[in-house]
Amino acid sequence: MVSETVSVQYKPDGVALITFSSPPVNALSVNLRRLLALNIANVVADRRAKAIVLCGGNGTFSAGADVSEFPEKLGKSENLITLDTEPFQSLLESSPKPTVACLSGTALGGGLELALACHLRVAVPDVKLGLPELKLGLIPGLGGTQRLPRLIGVEPALDMMIHSRIIDGTEALKCGLVDRLVPVSSHEALLAEASALALEVVADPRKKPPALLTRTDRLGHMDIQEIRAKYLPRAVEIRQRTGQIQFESCVRAVVEGVQCGGGHAGWQLEATLFRQCAASDASHALIHVFLASRKTVTGFKPEPHIHEPQNVAVVGGGLMGSGIAACILLHGGRVVLKEVNDGALAAALSRIEAIVSRSNSSFEDIKKRIEGTTEYDRRLFGQVDLVIEAAVENVQAKQEIFRALAECTGPHCILATNTSTINLDLIGETIATVHQQGRLVGAHFFSPAHVMPLLEIVRAKRTSVRAINVVLALAKRIRKTPIVVGNCAGFAVNRMYFPQTQVAFFLAERLGVHPYVIDRACEELIGLPMGPFRLADLVGLDICESVNRVFSMSYPERVCSGTMLTKMMEMGRKGQKTGAGFYKYSTDRKKRMEDSEALDPILASLAPSGARESLSPPELAQMILFPVANEAMRVLEEHIAEKSSDLDVASVLGYGFPAYRGGLLYWAQNIAGGPGLILERFDGMELAFWGSVPALRTFVRSAASGSERKLAPRASVTPPFGAWQGGRHCLRGGCSDPNWEGRSRIAQRYAS
Repeated sequence: MVSETVSVQYKPDGVALITFSSPPVNALSVNLRRLLALNIANVVADRRAKAIVLCGGNGTFSAGADVSEFPEKLGKSENLITLDTEPFQSLLESSPKPTVACLSGTALGGGLELALACHLRVAVPDVKLGLPELKLGLIPGLGGTQRLPRLIGVEPALDMMIHSRIIDGTEALKCGLVDRLVPVSSHEALLAEASALALEVVADPRKKPPALLTRTDRLGHMDIQEIRAKYLPRAVEIRQRTGQIQFESCVRAVVEGVQCGGGHAGWQLEATLFRQCAASDASHALIHVFLASRKTVTGFKPEPHIHEPQNVAVVGGGLMGSGIAACILLHGGRVVLKEVNDGALAAALSRIEAIVSRSNSSFEDIKKRIEGTTEYDRRLFGQVDLVIEAAVENVQAKQEIFRALAECTGPHCILATNTSTINLDLIGETIATVHQQGRLVGAHFFSPAHVMPLLEIVRAKRTSVRAINVVLALAKRIRKTPIVVGNCAGFAVNRMYFPQTQVAFFLAERLGVHPYVIDRACEELIGLPMGPFRLADLVGLDICESVNRVFSMSYPERVCSGTMLTKMMEMGRKGQKTGAGFYKYSTDRKKRMEDSEALDPILASLAPSGARESLSPPELAQMILFPVANEAMRVLEEHIAEKSSDLDVASVLGYGFPAYRGGLLYWAQNIAGGPGLILERFDGMELAFWGSVPALRTFVRSAASGSERKLAPRASVTPPFGAWQGGRHCLRGGCSDPNWEGRSRIAQRYAS
């Protein structure tokens, strides 16, 4: 249970130090806000106090409101902002005694709003300050839309809120958000400076600034009509297209406060708009993703003695390998980079330099921490804590690599593969002993590796708990969100999404639906960053065909065979990298254009005579995504993934599914009409190659209670039905290879 405390210390010089604590980040729960209000009121009334300094415990001020309270209260959103929160702010702002906030660690959201209610603010250089509530579908609800513009100006404040921009103490001093900056990040120095500033105001009351809600001298030169014209059209367009109302609400609250009734009236409107945002579907979905991303490995017990790997070897310096190496280097690690020859090594180092050059780091500094090699040198590999293999997707090649790695690395070193599709147990067959095989684990990065925030950690048949922990520690170091999954073809994420391409090609090749129509339906109605044909172009049609072969071997009954990819590649159209695929591209590959003149004859030669289905965009979007939700349920049923929220996070962070829709399964359950509609659509669709699984019916029942879907024990789960090509053939584990049945069960409970 979290311990929430507020303590008061009266110093001999007349400064009352109020310290609030709610580990680990001092989240401002309802209870903590009430404790603060009570203690602030007592100190204001106490004659011993000449000034008040407000400080957070645990080395940080406050990361904001306790978002974990929100799901319980979203149905009663009036409880989120009530009159009991106003004294908590107003007591500080209206206090006759100067109030100073000590800012260190983070002061975000409600934490910064608490600091804005104080008369003055003192910070350390590396503090993180911001009002990022709009990322959660909310707006600042404790006066932030009124006080921040009055402190740093209307446009800077709107930009900071709308873009959820986080700034440090140095920038905050420049823009006027804080009044003083302590040269070093020392808690003692911070308290001393805050106390000195408070006593300066006691000695000279003229130094006490007016309450921010009534202040106008820093609003800046502005024209309200210009402000409206700059911010409102885009905010309205976002609301109409996505249902997100927080951007428009934020602009309205700011304009109301500076143009109409002043800060107090603006705060009243802010509270009303906050409640509306908190009750919106988009906010519910965004908060779901936010919370789910923080509990992806809650069932796994980390070993306390595991440290973040400092020295990492990367085998293969192609696009993925160089991205992985750059990511580790940019977060302070040391890298040994192995390539097959000097030319490939030089090309890999150039790619890393290009990635680093786009960051704020200097390659001259970073290259001191990278060493290239073309050999499995025991001198180099014997010192590394972790190896990540990122070579070509070929089973034999990977087996040879891991045979060599088992010999040239120390027994403490973890051996990870970045494969996206190949069975880890096949890769590990060349590793001699069971103990050695325990070092093998999957570390699947998503492209581009230095940008995409998801890391899929795959547990093979003999993977040790320590191996999982080391990769989890790496994820923490390089700021990736990890999910731990079991071993099957495609693992959890790529397997979940392989039906998307299958159905898209089926619709185009068999039913005559144009690829551009399908892409637009997915992008404009669902909000996907790119439809399945644009995605195929980006990945490369040759890669798509290779992946399709892997899935054809593993899930033959659920693969839609066709000749579209073959015909496209025979014409030299392999996607963006060759300048033409389903679309055509400019010479620099940056500009994409439709190419119906070349594409239509190909489609006409494939679709059966007269096949030209007239499907509405919503029907197309459902037909593309419902089978993906269906496969996700198979993944859950087989315990490849632990919980549905993990797959929601994976769909958002790995495939760009809109966070404002909550992730794939959240969308299916709460927004897309619910699993009942999915079952109805499945029964009504005459595309015989997809069928529902029994787990979806469980999902319908869980939707009624609002609880997260819980899996039955493996022995009591009915195998998934619904072969993809016209069958009601029962496929144990979702594949025809009997060896996979046992392998699909190796995703054991992570606490075991």
